[in-house]
Amino acid sequence: MVEGSVRKHMKLEKHIELLAELHLARTRTCSIEDAAASSMHDMVATGIPCPPASQLPEAPEPAPLVPSTWQPFDGLPDELCEDESVVGDDDLIMSSDASSSKSESTSSDAPLSEYNSDNEADDEEWDLPEAEPTEPTGETPQNGESSQDPLDNEDGAGTRKHRRNEPNIWWPFKSQEYLVASLLIGYTHTLISRSLYNHIKMLFKLFDIVLPDWSTIRNVKKGLRDLLRMDIKGSISILKNPTYGLSLPNILAQEVANPIVSPSIDYYPQEAHGQDVYKLSQSRKWLEELEPMVRAPMCRVGEQDWYLFEPVQTKSDKIVIPLFFYSEGGEMYAKCVAPNYHFNSNGVHLRLTFPAGLPFRSNMLESLLVSDFDLDCNMIAGVDGVLLLDRCRDSIYELADEVTTWHHVPNPWRQKADAYILLLHAIGSATQVDQPELQLSLSEHIQRRGAMELAGPIVSDLRMMSSDGFAAFDCTIQEEVLLTSTVLCFLGDSPMHAEITSTPIPGNALHPCRMCPLSACNSHRILDNSFSAILATNKGKLLQGLGNGTPAAEETAVENSASKLGVKDVLSRTLIDQRYEIIGKASEATPAEADFLQNLENTAKISTKSLFNTFFELAGFDGCRDTPVEVLHVFLLGVVKYMVQDFMRNLRPSEKPLIQARYRSFNIDGLNIPSMQADYLTRHFANFIGKDFRIVVQVAPFVLFEYMDEEEVELWAALCKLAPLIFQTHIEDMNLFQDQLSQHIRQFLFLLVKNTAQWVNKPKIHMLLHLLDSISRYGPASLFATEKMEGYNSILRNASVHSNRHSPSRDIGVSFGDYHNLRHLVSGGFFYDYKRKVYCSAGVGVVGIFANNRSIQRSMGFNSGALDNSSGSYPSIRKWRVLESLKVGTPAELQSFLTGYEITQVHEVSWTCKDVILPGSFVVNLVAKLNMQHNCHRGECPVCLTKRVRVEQQDTNKFTGEVAHTNEDNYVVNLASLLSTLAHRKFSDIAFEAIPDHGYVEALHEGLAKWHAASTRTGPPGPVEAIDPGLQ
Repeated sequence: MVEGSVRKHMKLEKHIELLAELHLARTRTCSIEDAAASSMHDMVATGIPCPPASQLPEAPEPAPLVPSTWQPFDGLPDELCEDESVVGDDDLIMSSDASSSKSESTSSDAPLSEYNSDNEADDEEWDLPEAEPTEPTGETPQNGESSQDPLDNEDGAGTRKHRRNEPNIWWPFKSQEYLVASLLIGYTHTLISRSLYNHIKMLFKLFDIVLPDWSTIRNVKKGLRDLLRMDIKGSISILKNPTYGLSLPNILAQEVANPIVSPSIDYYPQEAHGQDVYKLSQSRKWLEELEPMVRAPMCRVGEQDWYLFEPVQTKSDKIVIPLFFYSEGGEMYAKCVAPNYHFNSNGVHLRLTFPAGLPFRSNMLESLLVSDFDLDCNMIAGVDGVLLLDRCRDSIYELADEVTTWHHVPNPWRQKADAYILLLHAIGSATQVDQPELQLSLSEHIQRRGAMELAGPIVSDLRMMSSDGFAAFDCTIQEEVLLTSTVLCFLGDSPMHAEITSTPIPGNALHPCRMCPLSACNSHRILDNSFSAILATNKGKLLQGLGNGTPAAEETAVENSASKLGVKDVLSRTLIDQRYEIIGKASEATPAEADFLQNLENTAKISTKSLFNTFFELAGFDGCRDTPVEVLHVFLLGVVKYMVQDFMRNLRPSEKPLIQARYRSFNIDGLNIPSMQADYLTRHFANFIGKDFRIVVQVAPFVLFEYMDEEEVELWAALCKLAPLIFQTHIEDMNLFQDQLSQHIRQFLFLLVKNTAQWVNKPKIHMLLHLLDSISRYGPASLFATEKMEGYNSILRNASVHSNRHSPSRDIGVSFGDYHNLRHLVSGGFFYDYKRKVYCSAGVGVVGIFANNRSIQRSMGFNSGALDNSSGSYPSIRKWRVLESLKVGTPAELQSFLTGYEITQVHEVSWTCKDVILPGSFVVNLVAKLNMQHNCHRGECPVCLTKRVRVEQQDTNKFTGEVAHTNEDNYVVNLASLLSTLAHRKFSDIAFEAIPDHGYVEALHEGLAKWHAASTRTGPPGPVEAIDPGLQ
């Protein structure tokens, strides 16, 4: 590394000039010395005196070697120019204590004293190691085999030839040290500060390992962003604020080119017939409900490409038009309609038509294997040899009652694809942060930017991907494809869903639900309709006129219109508020504010769409139905939170120590709960987060039921039976599951309203009814849950901490971009080398670090252990050493069966990556894990002060309560377990008791009476008879 740096500095023009002056001075000195020696010889021979040395001409003093300023890296060919006016360093990731400090360097009087310990200048720009110049052959280089060593230069042909025979296995990094330093600086959760990196670098140097400087690694990452085309895109919002983000097409293209991710991506919906549903490609939305313009437009079978809305001829000589492509049983199918033929009067031309809006399950559609297609639209001809395209004049028509839709034949996507495979990449959109798998992001980390303001560039990318597509390299087939994309759903909590759909936040609103026509003109109708909505499932209905309103001339008129229509566009509302605020200033308005008004008027003249919610421009996106009920915020942080806080607040002080003791004695084996803090669960119930409510809902039957009355026990039992259904991740039979979920939701709401009708004030109670449609539309609720995305909040905070605060949003984008690039390289992802014009992947050394280090895999979100179950890694020995008290002799039958083998007892066996067989257990075949709990209710187990308190891992003389179990043979299955939910239900086989219809009416009356009797501030207005005259 040192040799390479020195050779690089020797090429500097300034260095060469100074070196030439030095050689010239030495030459003059040598000439004078030779002349002096000759004069001395002459003096000895002839006696002529030699002039003194002081009269000799002095050699010029060479100028000190000063490192010249390095020129910036010119980048790769066709590189997009960057905006030089942007404030802040685009790749500066540092902590506040080192935002402006230089890296430490050893003090020396030598010419290299201004360089760090690696002989690299702090401001030195890093050049990517150039690959071996070869002619493009169309083949994909594997793992940097043709890469050139960075030390190669034109000064040593022999060295260059030797280096070519030894390819750089760390390409595109210079060496292993550069890769290690990039990993050490960190990403996502593991970012470190500059000062900490310098400290670790110093420790590495003690073992003769010299890591590059911090600034050098910054330049390395900048070079990688140029190489992989993953740079930050800047834009100006409608509110004239700068925003930054990553390119969505580039992110998705990396996923398709990643050999670990790409094999798991589905490009076509799957027909599962409601059986074994566990992934989004089996969802009803993708299979049946996508609009024609956003469906998968092409399917390739063999070497033939087939497109939607193009007539095809089957092998049985039938002419059909495919309207849907889907997969079933590993085969590609198409839903096709037979066209109607309408000949013109001349009999030469004809008009092909088919009915408009045919649903996927229509009887007019026929399911055909795509492999049974024979001729495409360009080859179908009649007996007279005239092509069908010529007869129908490149057109087919979709007929409706009032509208006729024209389709061009061939499909326009055929020309766009240009013989490439065309694939549909369906994605979800999230409101947390950018997710490396298949999620898109809106981050409100910077408080000055709202979600609607940040949505502009994202929606623009989504529209481009849906209408035009983008090129990507599919590593599974090793060729370029044209990728198109559409949004399946938008993930978020209730307030974010309300903002995205421009609907009011549920609560005291005239239109409290965006998914059904629940509405009221006054408080009396809100109450009446809420009860009817809770006890009867409503069909979803889109809000009419969503986003169609025009800002009124007066601000009050805008407010009245928004309240009447139930539409509240955050973006347009912000623009209106700013406009009226500036107008109110009159002559006191600043020139910038006047320019804002003028720009607003100019924008409105061109197009008013940019003044409103940009998500309304997404093709095929239904904001009211494509915002599924999110179980974290609606169920755990909604229904369960209400129930827990209501129960805990009504406890007597003497009962809380008993509940704490029962928490402490609860057996968490088989529940996937790492630990339980009894004191925290008892005292701090008001500060619970999602995982805490998960614990409570699983332990409630064995911890809380002892302190409830019969009505509360019945209500909580219904809640604990409902929770496993909601969190079930694998649905064996969708129709049966929907019936069970509907029954349990209705039973829970029946008991809840019977307890008190006051719960109607909670809109999340009503939203449980729409969970049925969300699961039917998308699959298990875990697929559209945002709980897994909450961890990215800490990533955002960590990235903002390691920033110089000049441009925090840009620094956050740089942090995520560097993470994507590093993840793509180390996992063996392919990328286009613009110099060699080929697709290639990183060197074997780079990929090997990821493949052989499970900790690096986990830090990048890849859990290889989850794949080991099917690869023969389990079962395996977890612990060999057996305690003396647990040792047993080898059974004689086993020893006789295995004659000639030595049998050894082991302590623990790992059955899977999560399941462990402990001493005293014998497993023949593991089907599922069931959580069993002691039946303390029947055994009347008391709470005794027998558990010694441990402080700082030391036993003390203090004792706390624990449950003293009696009758050790009496256990029950914990049906509230959220792990192996289906196995628990099948094993328990508890019959469901249906509630008669009149029971709902009676429960409503009873709940209303209790609410009215409580005389609460938010109680029902007037007497109970005013709500239902039947109560008289």
